[in-house]
Amino acid sequence: METQSVATTYEGIVTDNGQIALPEALRDALGLKANDRVQFVVDGGRVLLRPATSTRLAICGAAGRLDPPRDDRTLREEFEQGVAEDIVASLAHER
Repeated sequence: METQSVATTYEGIVTDNGQIALPEALRDALGLKANDRVQFVVDGGRVLLRPATSTRLAICGAAGRLDPPRDDRTLREEFEQGVAEDIVASLAHER
C-alpha cells in the first residue's frame, strides 16, 4: 500500500541580491538553523530545496563527541583485559 505525501506550499521573496528568506515553518520542517547550507535541485520547471550534506560528514561520517584521550597505562590494561577475555572464551569453546 503506497502512502502519498501531502505537498505544502511556502512563499518567500527574492531580494535584489538574490537572497531568499525561508519561512520559519519551512526551516523547522527541514531542520535548518542559521548558517546551514542548502541545495537547490532544478528539475525542469521544479526546484527541490534540501539541506546540503556536509562534505566532511559525507567522507568521515557523523562522529559524536569523542571521549577525552586516556593515558597509556589505562589503554594497556584495557588491551590486556580484552586479550584475557578472548583467551578464556576460546578455551571455553574448545571444551
